[in-house]
Amino acid sequence: MFAVTLTVRADAGTTLLQVAIVLRQHRLFPRALLLRPADEPYAVYWILVPGGRAQIGALRDQLAELSETIDVRAEEWNSDAPLPHEPSSDFWKS
Repeated sequence: MFAVTLTVRADAGTTLLQVAIVLRQHRLFPRALLLRPADEPYAVYWILVPGGRAQIGALRDQLAELSETIDVRAEEWNSDAPLPHEPSSDFWKS
């Protein structure tokens, strides 16, 4: 399983709806979504991906077709370990 952090910059012309459609096509549902204020127009999704590297690669390729500025970071996650990069409650208050 992989923990994926996906950063989408809205100024690149990519809408959050387009990204949501791609995630749904891969049967992925974000565990968390952070929308930043208008002066910093981007969104950060935090997703657990049960597939392997092939699914991450396919997701990365499909998102790259939408925009080159979408940043996809994947990290292997062992279910016995704490979740990597999961936003803390303090993160959402900022």
